[in-house]
Amino acid sequence: TDEKILQINFKYNDMTAEEYSQAVSARAEVIAAVDGLLWKVWIINEETQEAGGIYLFENEASLNAYLGGPIVARVTSNPNRSDLDVKPFDVMVEPTTITRGPIGENLVVRKQTNEPKILQINFKYNETVEEYSQAVSKGAEVIAGVDGLLWKVWIINEETQEAGGIYL
Repeated sequence: TDEKILQINFKYNDMTAEEYSQAVSARAEVIAAVDGLLWKVWIINEETQEAGGIYLFENEASLNAYLGGPIVARVTSNPNRSDLDVKPFDVMVEPTTITRGPIGENLVVRKQTNEPKILQINFKYNETVEEYSQAVSKGAEVIAGVDGLLWKVWIINEETQEAGGIYL
């Protein structure tokens, strides 16, 4: 797949979590209209005053256009945002498909009656990409069977040797 994940996290220092939620809700339609954006999951941790998003783009060109555009420029220039962390990732298709990740043909909207929680785990890996990919593919079936897990998107950045996942 050509799809790319973008992870943006930052600290918000100028408002409460409720105020932040109201402010970004007013901008959600603008984000939804971004060319090449398939979906965005808005994330917040009230306790640490961190927020951001996990994005899925059709391809690297649309991800790069977004990064170079006015929306990201406004976020990065906002003096009330600190500890900005912007990371692009490739999607690891095989294990993501096994764990029902919303990519490619699995790109569907699932409705929830409860309050879903996003878990994001990133780490450095020391083996080759091929060795890492083989190792995680073996564990994908186990992860897919975790009670309460709706999906996991497996991510990797070969350049920085970072990998991980986004779980719902």
